Amino acid sequence: LARSLLPFADNELNLKTLFSISFVMAPGASSYPLVTFENVSKSFQKKNVLSHIYLQINTGDIFGIMGLSGAGKTTLLRLMIGFYPADSGKIYFRNQNIAQNLYLIRRIFGFSSSDHCFYQELTLRENLRYFGRMYGLSAGFIDQRSKELLHLVGLWSDQETPAQDLSSGMQRRFDIACSLIHAPKILILDEPTQGLDPLTRKQMWTLIQKLNTQNMTIILSSHRLDEMEHVCNRVAMLHHGHILISGTPNQLKDAYSRNEEISLETFPGNYVRILSALQMQGFMVQYVRYAEHKVMFYTPATEKTLHALLHVLGEQGERLLDVEVNKPNLNEVFEVFSHVQ
Repeated sequence: LARSLLPFADNELNLKTLFSISFVMAPGASSYPLVTFENVSKSFQKKNVLSHIYLQINTGDIFGIMGLSGAGKTTLLRLMIGFYPADSGKIYFRNQNIAQNLYLIRRIFGFSSSDHCFYQELTLRENLRYFGRMYGLSAGFIDQRSKELLHLVGLWSDQETPAQDLSSGMQRRFDIACSLIHAPKILILDEPTQGLDPLTRKQMWTLIQKLNTQNMTIILSSHRLDEMEHVCNRVAMLHHGHILISGTPNQLKDAYSRNEEISLETFPGNYVRILSALQMQGFMVQYVRYAEHKVMFYTPATEKTLHALLHVLGEQGERLLDVEVNKPNLNEVFEVFSHVQ
């Protein structure tokens, strides 16, 4: 996918033209509107995949599109680079309609999909030279850029190695290097850590953050909520083709945490009766979950609820075994909100 969108050398632009259509990094991350979705919908064979998407991605973001398999993440990313036309609505890069400026837009975006898009039998250097030529870049620029990228992704010593001989984690890093050969200002990563072991996944997180410090806006999709929380400064939750909510990880947790979560374990553990007693006293009990002999619920008045809870347990003859008060993580927020939807 990524390399199938390349402009070919017979439509060559010189480097001055290439970089004149890029943008200057605004002071401070997340301060400049960069990519905007305005009421965008997309369907395939009469099946709605994305519905009325409103989204804004700012300069300097590491922006996460979070959702389960089939939520529409890949379709949303492909719309951004013009791989599909939107059925309705518009997508803008700054003030340019992407659908009307595909040739220029594709030079500004780099795209790395979950499926590797390099040539397995070619060496790393040969792959980078090939893709650089497809962008119409000069041989000197390609050689210098290849050196920079291979050092950046930790593969310089493997430059003459066929891509097929790399480990899965190395191949994922190399695919990103190929996506950066034309020095884009926006890098799109579709499930960048899919199939990687925990150590390699964390190395990929470090690489993504390093790229971001080099004035690159990054948009990534993932079903891993811990990844979003660790890497991204802004997140949008996508569920069945709809944006449920977007904001910083902390904003999302604060908005739907109902302040804090109470986790309670008692014996004999008649939790329905316990929670009913709290509600009868006027306390709000929301988003109740049961797991491993415990009950978890949200309340907007944690301290008062805990005091009342102790009285209820005494009245009902329940023995308190454990109680915890926690802020939810993004995984819990997503579970709660997608269930409500």
